[in-house]
Amino acid sequence: MYKQIKMQWTVTAMLIWLFFGCKKDPTQPENARFYTIILKSSASSPIRGGEVSIQTARSDYRATTGDDGKAQFTIPNEVLLPAFVIVTADHQSTMPEARTLPGTHDSNTNRTIICEPAPSRVLVREATLHHIGDDNYTGDPNSQLQIPAEGIRLSFAFNLSGIPVSMPFIRFYARGIQRRTEIKINGITVDRLADSDPDGDLSRYSGQLTANPATVFRIGTNLITIETVYDSSIDDWDDIEFCSMLLYYP
Repeated sequence: MYKQIKMQWTVTAMLIWLFFGCKKDPTQPENARFYTIILKSSASSPIRGGEVSIQTARSDYRATTGDDGKAQFTIPNEVLLPAFVIVTADHQSTMPEARTLPGTHDSNTNRTIICEPAPSRVLVREATLHHIGDDNYTGDPNSQLQIPAEGIRLSFAFNLSGIPVSMPFIRFYARGIQRRTEIKINGITVDRLADSDPDGDLSRYSGQLTANPATVFRIGTNLITIETVYDSSIDDWDDIEFCSMLLYYP
């Protein structure tokens, strides 16, 4: 009796698989990764007009969210990606965000990203993913880097009509940091970053920069610089990626 029941169940399962399991999702292209990103405010309302992006060595894959806060795009399997890729999300009403998503072949990813409200005064907004270093790297913390290096440092300009009485705050995401990456304003170091996630995932850095505003700022054009660190013992610059950077006052 047991064998008969088992056989009937096996036949039923096979029929279900034949009729339903073989059918492909018509909305998902073959030989590609399929991404659905939903942006929501901290009040859980959909964010319309947000830009979602995955950058690669050769192309940027972008989509804009609709009324439902949803953006969708595909990346062909032949495009070289790390096991986990960075997706950035940006909208002027919110702080820029970033997450890691699967980059494996035929992945079908659905992710909701909650975006915090934008602060009252923004000096620098840079959602784009950047890679600084010498493109000479190995090991787990660097295994996920997805775009080529742009040099050992990157600077972003902002203007001041007067000298602030306090230092601004900074907020951004990074991975691959192993040597105390430096943040500078007009050439003066105002912070050194702790190591990022040892497995190569994104770490979020946020807080108020520490310096005397009268010493580091000037009226007119100012520069904030993210600079990687050189290790003379192995003749190597640390390779890191960072994105979704905001320099601001609350």
